[in-house]
Amino acid sequence: MLHEVLHEYPKFPLASFNLGVLREEEGRFAEARSAYETEIKNQPKTFAARFNLGNLLLRTGDETGAEEQMRVLIKEDPKDPGAYLLLAKILLGRSGQLREVESLAHAGLDRAKEPDLKALGYFLLADVYSRQGRTKEFQDAVRKGEHYKSLIKS
Repeated sequence: MLHEVLHEYPKFPLASFNLGVLREEEGRFAEARSAYETEIKNQPKTFAARFNLGNLLLRTGDETGAEEQMRVLIKEDPKDPGAYLLLAKILLGRSGQLREVESLAHAGLDRAKEPDLKALGYFLLADVYSRQGRTKEFQDAVRKGEHYKSLIKS
């Protein structure tokens, strides 16, 4: 059905995005990437496709590509907490980036409403604080992260 829609209407909004989600679930990552890229090309303001592409790039080892996607998202949709938090996660593994990670985690937390995003934000902060030897702030961030983690519905 999705292929029929894409064949007749190749630029139909969210059709390529949904194909990307399907291919990603099937473990067909190259096809998922291509579908997300097509959706972004056809619908540049489709933020979900850009986020999924960035997340997929990160999962497949392309940190630079993932970072680029998150930076574009932050610029184009500054209200989305996910982009800040995913970018913070990407940068956490790089030395000399802790200040930016902390800033991004706070920006994501300020925008987040969902407990899973709040938990991620606080755990990112806990990691930063741990690396900096900020024990009290580390303990507080872990406590808050655990609180929000307990609110996540399975």
